[in-house]
Amino acid sequence: MTAPQNRQKVVAIAVASDRLVDWGLVSSDAAGAGDLDIDWIWQAGAAFQLAPQSAGAETTGELLTRICQDEQLDGVAVRLAPLPPAALTDPRFPEVVRTFSIWAPLPGRGRDPHGLAWRMERIIGRALASATLEVPQVEPGVAPDVVAFLDLALGFRDEPLRFRHLLGRKNGPEVFLRTTAPLGAGELWQELCDHHADRLTVVIDAGDLRRASLQVEQPLSWEHIYDHVVAAVASSPLSAARVVVVTLGLSGAVVIERDAASTLVFDPRLETGDSERPGAGFVTGYQQVMLAALVRGSLLGDGATAAVRRGLDAMRDLQDLGFDATGEPGQELVSFPYDRVVRTIHEGRDELSCVSLTREQLATSSILVESLRGDKLERAARRAAHEGAEGLSGVPIETVGAWSSVDRTEIENLRSMRAIMADYVESFRTGRRIKRPLSVAVFGPPGAGKSFAVKQVASSLLPGRLRVLEFNLSQLPGEHGLAAAFHVVRDAVLEQHLPLVFWDEFDTSLDGASLGWLRRFLMPMQDAAFVDGDVSHPLGPAIFVFAGGTCATFAEFSTGDTPEDRRAKKSDFISRLRGYMDVLGPNPTGVHDAGVKLRRALLLRALLQQSAPQLFREGRLSIDEGVLTTFLRIAAFRHGARSMEAIVDMSALGGKAAYERASLPAPRQLALHVDAEAFLDLVNAG
Repeated sequence: MTAPQNRQKVVAIAVASDRLVDWGLVSSDAAGAGDLDIDWIWQAGAAFQLAPQSAGAETTGELLTRICQDEQLDGVAVRLAPLPPAALTDPRFPEVVRTFSIWAPLPGRGRDPHGLAWRMERIIGRALASATLEVPQVEPGVAPDVVAFLDLALGFRDEPLRFRHLLGRKNGPEVFLRTTAPLGAGELWQELCDHHADRLTVVIDAGDLRRASLQVEQPLSWEHIYDHVVAAVASSPLSAARVVVVTLGLSGAVVIERDAASTLVFDPRLETGDSERPGAGFVTGYQQVMLAALVRGSLLGDGATAAVRRGLDAMRDLQDLGFDATGEPGQELVSFPYDRVVRTIHEGRDELSCVSLTREQLATSSILVESLRGDKLERAARRAAHEGAEGLSGVPIETVGAWSSVDRTEIENLRSMRAIMADYVESFRTGRRIKRPLSVAVFGPPGAGKSFAVKQVASSLLPGRLRVLEFNLSQLPGEHGLAAAFHVVRDAVLEQHLPLVFWDEFDTSLDGASLGWLRRFLMPMQDAAFVDGDVSHPLGPAIFVFAGGTCATFAEFSTGDTPEDRRAKKSDFISRLRGYMDVLGPNPTGVHDAGVKLRRALLLRALLQQSAPQLFREGRLSIDEGVLTTFLRIAAFRHGARSMEAIVDMSALGGKAAYERASLPAPRQLALHVDAEAFLDLVNAG
C-alpha cells in the first residue's frame, strides 16, 4: 500500500487481538524482595503499586494512532473496541487474560549499560479469560484498508466472529499478523491462508519457530541462523504468506519475501541472543512495536526491510530505556513509552546492517566474503587495526576478551565451545555435582593462537576463579611426568579453583608409539581419576584443553583408522571429547581465504594493546601505514601468531607514541620470522 494521495480520504485501520492485561507489582524495592517473603516486606516497609497495562491490541492501536499523527497522515483512522473500564480496575475481571508480574528498575545494556530502566523482573502467573469481548466495529459496507492482528494463541484465533467481518473476501485489506506457536492452527490462519495470503505479512520470533518444533538451532553465527530460519519458514505453513518477518530477539531479523531475495537485518557487533542479558529483565510490547512499524511502512510506501530496521531500532530502544515511570519513589506508576517509541520509528538509527544471500551462498560463503571484496577488504582491515571492532561496519565480528574473529567457521566453532564450557562453569559455580572433567580439543597450525582463544573464552566465563595450567606433553618425562602434572591439577581443585589445563601437543608420540599419550588420558577423562604407582587419586572438576601439535584441524586428526590409531585408542579418546575448535591463525588457509587480512589486523591490534598500550589514543592505534601494510600483505609468518608476537616484541616501541618504520627490528632478526627482504620491500613501498 502506498501513502494516501488524497488527505480527505479516510484510510481505515482495524486492530484486533487476544485481550491481555498485565497487572504489575511496581516498586523501586521490588528487585530486593526475593520471593516476596512476607516478613521481609513487612519489616522493610516496602511500598508497592499495582499498575495495569494493556498488552494486546490497545498498545498496537495507540502506537498506530500516534504514528499517523506524527507522519501527518490526516486521512487515517484507527479503530478498535476499547477494553471495558473494569478490565483495568479489577484484577479479577474474567473477560480478559491477566498476567501478574513484578516491575523494578533494573540494570540495562546498550546506550546506558550502567543506568537503570523500568522493566519486568519476572512473571508470577497467568489467569485465562472465561468470556469473550466484542471486536472492532466498522461502518456498514465499509471494510478496513489495513488490519493488524495480534494472535497470542489465547483463544482469539479460534473465534471467527471476532475477526472474519474485518477481512471481506474480494480485494481485501492489507493484513499484518503477529502470531506464535502452534503454527498453521486455528480458523484465523485458515481464513488468511485461503483468501488473503497475497496481502499477508506475518511477524514471528525465532523462539516461536523452535517451539513449533522447526529446526532452528541455537545460533552459532549470523549465517547459521539466517540459513536455518529461511529453511524453517520454507517448510512451514508460514510459507504461504507474501512476507514473513522472523525477529531474532533484539539482535536482528530475517525478512522473507515471496517475490524477492530474503534479507538479514542484523547488528554486526552482536550475535543473535546477545542483546538480552540475565538479570536485565524485559518489557511487554516488542512485537506490537514491530507490527506497528510494518503498518507504517506500508502506509508510506516503504519496503519491508526498511520497516523492519525501524521496528528493530524501536524494540531495542524499548529494552534499553524501559517503560516510563511517574510518581515519587515507592509510588511509581509505569506506562508504555509511546512518544519515545514513535520518535525512534520515525527517526531510525544507523546501527543495523542488511545483507541478502542465496541458500547457495549461505552454504559455501559468508557475509564477510559477500560484503567485502577487493580493495574493500583491505580498507576494512586497516580500520580494524586502527579502531578495533568498532571500525568495522556491516561485518559480523566475535570478540571475547582480547580475542576477535571475523571468520564464519572460527566464530561458529568458538560459540559452540563457549556454550559447552558455560554449562560446565555454571555447574562448578553453583556447586552442582560434576562427574568428570570437561574435555575439549583445539587445533590449528603452529602459532595460530590456540591457547590464547580458549583462555579468553574461559576467563570471560569465570573471572578470578580459574587456575590456568599448561603442560607440553612432548617435553614431559613419560608417564611419571604425567602423574606429576595431574597432582598439580588436583592441588588447584583443592584450593577451590577450576583448573583450565592445556595439554599441548597431545597428538605427538610417546616412547616411539604414534599417538601414545591418548590412552593415558582415557581414565582421567572418563572417571576423573588418575593412577600414580599403585594408588588411584580423584581429580575433581577441571577443563581439559587438548591442543594439537601435529594436526591443523580436527578433521585431519579424526580421519583414518590405522592399526596405530586402534592401538592408541584414538576412537575412545574422541568419544570422550565434548567439543572442539579449529583456530585459523594469521596465515592464509588457501587462495580463497578472504578473512586473513582482517585476522592479522585484529591480532596485531591485540598484541600491541598488551605490549605497547601507549600507542593508543582514545582507542585509536598510531601506526605507520607502511608498517601496517606489511603486516597485512606479507605472504606468510614463519611461525604464525608467534612470529607476529616476536616481531612486535623485537620492535623498539618503548616510550614511542607511534609504531614507526624505524621501530622495526633489524633484517637478520626479521628473517627468523618472515622473508625479511619481502617484508622490508613492502614497508618501503607503503
